[in-house]
Amino acid sequence: MFEKTGMKLFVIAVFALTLVWNSVAAADDPEEFLRGRLAHLNRVTNRFDGEEFAWHAAHGVRAFLQNYENTEDPAWLEVAAQYYDMYIDELKEDPDGYRGWIGDYLGYTDADWVLDAIVGDAILIEHPLRWAEIVLADPELEERFGEKAREYVELAEEIIWEKWNARNTYYLDKGYGSYHRPDDNVIGRETWEWVDAPWRKGISENLNKHYAAGTVILRLYRITGEEKYAQRVFEIYSRLKNMFRYFPEDDRISWNFWMPHRPSDIEGRSPRSWVAVHPTHAGYQAGEVARIVEVYDTGLVFDEEDIQRLINTNRYMDLGDGEWQSSDGTTDAGTRWGALARFEEGDWERRFVDDEDDIRIYDRDPEPGRYISMNQVIPGTIEYAAGQRTILATQVRGAGNLTISLIDRETGDDLGVIHEEEIASDGSRYVMPRWDGTNPASGEKEEGEYYVEWRLRDEARRQRVTVIEGEPVEEDEITTLRPGETLRIDFSDEPDPELWHLGGAERSREHVRSGDYSLRLGSGQEARLIFGGEEDLPVRISMWIHEEGVQRPDATSGEGPRWGVITGIGDILAIRVAWRGYLDGDQGYSWTDTGENAWFNLNWARMPRRSGWSEWVFDFSDPDDPSVVSRGQRAAISDERMPDGAVGIYLHGSSAGGPLHVDDIVVEYPEQ
Repeated sequence: MFEKTGMKLFVIAVFALTLVWNSVAAADDPEEFLRGRLAHLNRVTNRFDGEEFAWHAAHGVRAFLQNYENTEDPAWLEVAAQYYDMYIDELKEDPDGYRGWIGDYLGYTDADWVLDAIVGDAILIEHPLRWAEIVLADPELEERFGEKAREYVELAEEIIWEKWNARNTYYLDKGYGSYHRPDDNVIGRETWEWVDAPWRKGISENLNKHYAAGTVILRLYRITGEEKYAQRVFEIYSRLKNMFRYFPEDDRISWNFWMPHRPSDIEGRSPRSWVAVHPTHAGYQAGEVARIVEVYDTGLVFDEEDIQRLINTNRYMDLGDGEWQSSDGTTDAGTRWGALARFEEGDWERRFVDDEDDIRIYDRDPEPGRYISMNQVIPGTIEYAAGQRTILATQVRGAGNLTISLIDRETGDDLGVIHEEEIASDGSRYVMPRWDGTNPASGEKEEGEYYVEWRLRDEARRQRVTVIEGEPVEEDEITTLRPGETLRIDFSDEPDPELWHLGGAERSREHVRSGDYSLRLGSGQEARLIFGGEEDLPVRISMWIHEEGVQRPDATSGEGPRWGVITGIGDILAIRVAWRGYLDGDQGYSWTDTGENAWFNLNWARMPRRSGWSEWVFDFSDPDDPSVVSRGQRAAISDERMPDGAVGIYLHGSSAGGPLHVDDIVVEYPEQ
């Protein structure tokens, strides 16, 4: 997928990337500077671990090498290595034998599990790796520091390349690569053994985390010359270039903070995270621009037109008098992209390129993205004999007629419309049609290479898709309820693994309604019971929920437990304990239909909260009057958000609202 060409004329609590990319003020004395940074590191080590430790420990670390580059005094390399070694000493060993900066997942400091994060590994190892690159390029420095430099290279290969590959966290589709959180396991805090993953498993990482890992791999490429590293960088950053949103009136570009890439990133009719330019932390894109510049300097992916469009974008963001706007103009989250200063001064040299014949550009012009802010084919290949469908993941930001069409890649012929929808109002909206590979021109599933083309107003964006026959697969062996059947679960026995994904939930004697056990879900634990396939079943579901009744009178925001049902398309209708400034979470329940806007839209259920056991009935047996009822009171769920049926049960625990207990589940499928 490489193309050659010659040179052409920057949660819950997270830290803006300015912590990494903006250096601490330079100092004249290396030892004095080191003492200050070590005092900082000691405070960090005593307070934090895991990813949060990494963000704090990385603060100001670039200044060591900046000072060396300004003075060429090897004393700066000496003190830099001392600082690196101090935080490297904080590495711990995972149960699989790899090392990482292991600790709390951000926002889950009271969870009974810990993990290491690829971004934590990346933002700490990228600096000693650049140090090693400087040392190994200079014979005198190599003689003095070469052994340490090679140690850093080996560590970078282990914790970024080998570890995250071994854990299958890298995903490649149609030549585009991304990292995601592990699909399977995290580490038990007490046992230090693998335990079932929490609810955020498998989701693609925020884009800045891909690019942080990509920077480490980029430097490994420059140090080792190994093509596998160059290829990985190309896959990661060409995906970014593919996602650029173009604004032709200013010849500028923007891109989102997170984008779905793999099927596990989509839940029903919504992505599992929000899609937008970050509305508050301008430092993310500033850091990403600095990483883009380093890729450009290495002769990969980006050309001068890309850099010029970044310059145009940053000029557009600057409103003057200290006022800024975001790269897409929707918020005030803007800042100076300092990595571009040299280009504005006329310095377009690719600093790590010796031979221009080695430059490899991803040749794709950006496509307009004011109104079509996301268009992804997930996955990019359909095996129709296996009954596969792809998700045409779409986000629009304007009213009008949205059409999604199929284009023959070889001939350019428009084969017809796959999906069409009238978008009634401006604002962000997700559209998630499924497509099974049927050619609209013939009505048949036909092997071929195609484009999927999105059109809204005057914009058009395309993505590639491949349709192949593939091999038929056996039907899922999990039993689907049939008319007249009833499923009863009281947790007397261990949950059936054919039906349940427990996500860390366990049987408990703490609160029991009948028998000896209930199912307990603590902080971040999620359980799903699946009793159907892709067609919603007209079932009546009753479950007994024990809710702690935790009060948070001073809290304007907080997440309690959730319980509800899963539809055939994957949407979740859930009752929630939640605190918001506009919701009285102490007194009443709320509800969410993830098909509307993932988990972000909360609605008032108009049902009082009660601690202890309550029966909840989700009844879809009457197609004209589906309902959610507890203690004789009906939840105020709008008709347009109420599903027609369900194929599963969804349960989620919380720290803010106390653990959730569930018992005596009954799923009835009435005779037709």
